[in-house]
Amino acid sequence: MTRVKILLLLSMWISNVGEWVYFIALNMIVLRLTDSPFAVSILYMLTPMAALMTNSWAGTLIDRIDTKKILVFLNISRAIFVLLLSTTANLPLIYGISFILQMQNAFFTTASFVYMTHLIPPSEQQRFNAWKNFVQSSGFILGPSIAGLLFLTGIPQLAIVVNAIALIISAVVLCRLPKGKGEHAIYEKVTIQVIFQDWKSVFHYTKANWFVGSIYSLVSLMIVCMTALDSIEAAFAQTEVGLTEPKYGLLVSMAGVGFIVGSLINAKWTCSPRLSMKYGAIFIAIGYLTYAGSRQFSTAAIGFFILTFAHCYVNIGFLTYIQRAVPTALLGRFTSSFSFLESVGALLLVLVFGAAAEQVGLRPVVLMGSIVLLGIGIWLAMLVSRTAGE
Repeated sequence: MTRVKILLLLSMWISNVGEWVYFIALNMIVLRLTDSPFAVSILYMLTPMAALMTNSWAGTLIDRIDTKKILVFLNISRAIFVLLLSTTANLPLIYGISFILQMQNAFFTTASFVYMTHLIPPSEQQRFNAWKNFVQSSGFILGPSIAGLLFLTGIPQLAIVVNAIALIISAVVLCRLPKGKGEHAIYEKVTIQVIFQDWKSVFHYTKANWFVGSIYSLVSLMIVCMTALDSIEAAFAQTEVGLTEPKYGLLVSMAGVGFIVGSLINAKWTCSPRLSMKYGAIFIAIGYLTYAGSRQFSTAAIGFFILTFAHCYVNIGFLTYIQRAVPTALLGRFTSSFSFLESVGALLLVLVFGAAAEQVGLRPVVLMGSIVLLGIGIWLAMLVSRTAGE
């Protein structure tokens, strides 16, 4: 583990923990202001909406300028907006600032992926992706715990300020890292025509490399389906499985444990990215099917652990495969274009699943979604089996 990798992971970890602290705090603040669960649910809708607004053009910028400068700027900018958020109790203003932050987060996600692809040698990318997954998983567990401790002060805004500080520290750590390979890029003026031309470039590349495009499309379909299932997960756990709030919190912790265990095993023993996707995709569906059929905590917990453990394998294998398959000069545009389509699908399917749950009930919808996931997983497994090796 070199100095560069440690600093990059440290920056990601600090930022990720801070984001979880901030988001949990923001939920509490909106709930206190409105006493309305619907008002809180709007915060969750802002994420795919912001991604739609951002991913259509973000890749065009990311592929043309130094990604390290983008990341440092975004961390500082996000810290400023987070501090602004801690000073207001105006609900429309809170939504507006949150939307801008989510746009920056979407931009940051793609830029950081491109930056680490430039920075980490291809032979070391899979193991690094496993450690990145571990860092994000620990943030998933630590963030809400830290937010809970800060709530004991009676000032939820304090948790938001902690996130701003975390973002500034993350920016300082990033400053100590090497530049991205885009530092000598030509600064071309970004226009609507340039963005359309970039979309055409992605289309032509995907058409010429149908195998890569097919794998990305199927994994995106899995993510869209999982997002829709996650949107009704809390309601399913409490109404169909009969879990109390403390037990549901424990169930979410089991998901975190699955991510951590899966990440650590991948960091120690790596296997072919295609094998990771092939078997991981099927076991994600098995985990969801176990969860969909559960009527008690133990079965639901087993299902959650299986699906999050398998999700690690799919995620790490998929990221590594895309890093190796797509030219780095096109990577920002390629990933942001597919992320744009993914956001459209997620918004639509969340609405469909929500409406279906109202009409036919939660369990049939979760079961049907799990069966669809199994079909996608089998399709992906068959696709990656067509060509052996890397």
